[in-house]
Amino acid sequence: MAYAKAIYGSVPGSQFFQSEGIYTVPCDTEISLSFVFGGIEYPMHPIDTVAATTDGNGGVVCYSGFPVGDGSTEDLLLGDSFLRNVYSVFDYGSFFNETSKPYIQLLSVSILSSFSKKNTDGFL
Repeated sequence: MAYAKAIYGSVPGSQFFQSEGIYTVPCDTEISLSFVFGGIEYPMHPIDTVAATTDGNGGVVCYSGFPVGDGSTEDLLLGDSFLRNVYSVFDYGSFFNETSKPYIQLLSVSILSSFSKKNTDGFL
C-alpha cells in the first residue's frame, strides 16, 4: 500500500478505496513515474498510470493503474500498465535437470522526455 500511496496519494482529488485496492483520481491526471530494477530505469507513459471505466450511471471513473493487495503489505501489481512500456522475456529455466536458472529480461520502449497524455507518442 505504501507504494500506491507514494504514487497516487498526493494527486489532488484522489481517494483510496480499501475494498477495491485502488485510488480514484481525476481523469486528467498525469503522473511522471519510473520503476528501477537492478539499477535500470523503466519509465512509464503517463497514459498508463491511470485507467478508466464507467460507473453505474454511464459516467466515467478514473482509477490507479496499479492496484494493491489487501492493504497489509506493500505489494503493488504492475501488470499490463507496466508491461505496455517494456519488451519482456521470461525464461523459467530447466524444469528437469536444473542446468539453467530462471530469469526475466526487460527493455524499455518508452522515451521519458517526450511523455504527455496530449501527445501519445513517446514510444520507440
